[in-house]
Amino acid sequence: MSAPPVVAPAFGVDIVDLANPRTLGRHHDRRFMERVFAPGERSSIEAARDPRIQAWRFWAAKEAAFKAIGIHVHPDPPPPFEHAAFRVVAAGVGADGDAADRGTVRWQDAACSVSFREDPERRWVGALAVLVDEASDRGAESGVAWTASDIEETSVRLGARDRDALVGRLGPREVSAARGFAHALVRLAARTEVARRMGTDPGRLEIVNAPGPAGRTPPIVHLDEEPCAEARVSLSHDGVRIAWATWTSGTPH
Repeated sequence: MSAPPVVAPAFGVDIVDLANPRTLGRHHDRRFMERVFAPGERSSIEAARDPRIQAWRFWAAKEAAFKAIGIHVHPDPPPPFEHAAFRVVAAGVGADGDAADRGTVRWQDAACSVSFREDPERRWVGALAVLVDEASDRGAESGVAWTASDIEETSVRLGARDRDALVGRLGPREVSAARGFAHALVRLAARTEVARRMGTDPGRLEIVNAPGPAGRTPPIVHLDEEPCAEARVSLSHDGVRIAWATWTSGTPH
């Protein structure tokens, strides 16, 4: 009997640089909190040992879930992103005030399993969301790997310390799609990881966004200039932090 076909998961990753000035004091901004978070979410944030960290964890979870939905509905773009429409329904705090390391985000009839990470020195928080088929629980163990790093460390490791060196490592469509150094670097990092997992030359790969509204279409892995069904990625950058998630299945053609 032949093995069942592998179904590619729908997932998204997001990172928040906690040194970014925009993160400071926002959990005290009533208008911001009411626009972004439901009452139950706000209660969980207020109960946390560090409400600021919890607020940005929930923010990252919502952003990551939106990206997962975007992959799921592609090639149709998802609706315009509204943070309040994505509800963190299970990612509270324990009796000691520590935040949970996993949770669930719901959007309409869809549910995403979310895992959280944060830097030990609390310089950043991040979240990975994977769309779950609740009838079969498929998605909880999806084979998605994700990495959080900073721009300087990643650029040195990949030999792309300046724009010229970085552009020289990217394909022409990647260069056209990238909006700034961080946006280009995270593509190179994800492409390098996909190539390693697939056992192929990174030069055969490109990561370009599908046609559609800016910010509402997922990045697509191309192998030898054609869309590659054996790989998926999600990308994020904020301040001096970047994150990428990858999934691969099989080997290149």
